[in-house]
Amino acid sequence: MAVEDPYKVLGVGREASQQDIRQAYRKLAKKHHPDHKLSERGQRPHTASNLARRANPGCEIARRDVRLVLPITLQEAVIGGQVETPTPGGPVKLRIPAHADSGTELRLRGRGVPAHGGQIAGDLFVTLKRSPQPLLRRQR
Repeated sequence: MAVEDPYKVLGVGREASQQDIRQAYRKLAKKHHPDHKLSERGQRPHTASNLARRANPGCEIARRDVRLVLPITLQEAVIGGQVETPTPGGPVKLRIPAHADSGTELRLRGRGVPAHGGQIAGDLFVTLKRSPQPLLRRQR
């Protein structure tokens, strides 16, 4: 297998200075970086906010924080439990406290938009919403 000439790949001559080589490399890296490519819909497909929206279409993103509504059952609301929650970094297990009401907001520190460029990771705010249960008939 033949190895390509790195100067040719970067588009610079063999007499190029180190600064010219560095600039050509950065230009090429930026050109081929997935966050700088637009999808068919005009969105950058691999940004954290787009990944979070794909994981849970009902989520909202404000700066580095992600907010989403999580439906829970009556049993989970009364006695608590663990449910799997989608996050930009992948699913995590969320502990539901006992006696949780609809509208209870839980915070998962550092589970929002991932850290990038020296910034700290955002938080994930999960608002619990009890899903309606069918009425039970009394047995005779």
